[in-house]
Amino acid sequence: MPHVKLLLEYLSVSIILLAFCGACTSVKQETRNPKVLSGYAENLWSERIDLGDFSYGMTIINPFSPSVCGYCLIDGEFIKANYFRRNQERGGHNLFLSPFSPQLDNYTFLKHYREDENTTLAFPPSLRDYHPNGYPWITIFQDGQLTYGNVLSPYDGVFDSLKQILWPEDNDITMRLTTPTKLSNNLIYESATPRHVSVVANGEETVFERLTRSNENRTGFTVKHEKDLTPDDFAGNVSYVGKGRTFGYDMLKELEFPCKLDSAGLQMGSYVFPFSEFGFRAIMPNPYSPENYLILNLWADGGGAHCHQWTDFTVSRFDSILQEPATVLDGFFDKSDPVAWKFTDSLTTTFADLKALCPGGVCLVPFMPSEAKKRGDYDAHFSGWSETDLGCTAEFGNNNCRFPSIAAGTEGQIATVWEEDGDIIMALTKSDETPTFVSIERELSDSFDPSVIWDGE
Repeated sequence: MPHVKLLLEYLSVSIILLAFCGACTSVKQETRNPKVLSGYAENLWSERIDLGDFSYGMTIINPFSPSVCGYCLIDGEFIKANYFRRNQERGGHNLFLSPFSPQLDNYTFLKHYREDENTTLAFPPSLRDYHPNGYPWITIFQDGQLTYGNVLSPYDGVFDSLKQILWPEDNDITMRLTTPTKLSNNLIYESATPRHVSVVANGEETVFERLTRSNENRTGFTVKHEKDLTPDDFAGNVSYVGKGRTFGYDMLKELEFPCKLDSAGLQMGSYVFPFSEFGFRAIMPNPYSPENYLILNLWADGGGAHCHQWTDFTVSRFDSILQEPATVLDGFFDKSDPVAWKFTDSLTTTFADLKALCPGGVCLVPFMPSEAKKRGDYDAHFSGWSETDLGCTAEFGNNNCRFPSIAAGTEGQIATVWEEDGDIIMALTKSDETPTFVSIERELSDSFDPSVIWDGE
């Protein structure tokens, strides 16, 4: 039986399958100077990358590992918004780093962002020298020489320091807020210069005293009744905490942000939620100082408001039987304008029929399927086989093919499985036949990292 070696190269539209005779090769482990960007690496698709190509100008490296760092997904968005995109606009280079290269790490991160803008370095293990320890981490090279390599917290203090290195000509550049709610907690409580005002309704002493006690050992955290607010209080982060109908929202009137508020209730898009029934938790840029958060923690008359840490907002209705809030609507705001977020139906998830909450009983209700979506047979592109110096080649698969696994039989059979948009597909073929495509899993739930073995039959 001839030795069969299978080489896969990832393209934006397909998987290329190449079968030929030859010997396996190995990459010699190299010693790496952590203060100099040099040597060679490989991306997720085993393509060779000369790091010398990034040794001019500014290069920013962000290591990630969702299996080690539970917050890497939300920190990654912060790094992209505040460092990567600005560096790219100025002609710099951006790299992700996954030196352990587990497929779960890469799949989780890349699928979460549908990352296609920046290269991810995954091999060899000596890349770990560029990331000694800790998350969230950022490494910066200027003309190939290490300028900064350390953790990002406190977020505001590190950003203010690094912007002098990265963009000394832009004195007015400010930190951009990102989400979800969990990140707002990190940015507020892991601040170099914390400034946070909790606002309670006039005459509400129980909540006032509770918040005062919880903040007594925190520098920069104060509690005020709404009547005592001044414009200067909105120069930092501001939270409204208490029953929604007890506030006048005087400082928020006539300002642009994703919802409209008065003592009767909340309007968001076409939906109207009276505070007699509904609570609301949300984060958004402070209209007075967009580099800080405005946080709304507004309770229904019957009880508090539910909060999802992984979304931007949650609307909940108090359940009198369960005696706790139940989610009605949650989701993310449209951040096309980074300082003026907007509500849109397309970024929401609903667990209830919301038509009754719309003016006149008519509005677009976000769609959440109650059962697995029906899918037809998998229809893949197939280029046909062609002869090359290395053997027969063929191209098949559609967009977003990832993480292939291959097994070969004794009679020239080839089984290839891969993930495509969360589905698992298998192609069975020989080098002179049209492949048969089999849908292993094509349901609503997502799968990843398929493996295939040949049992010898």
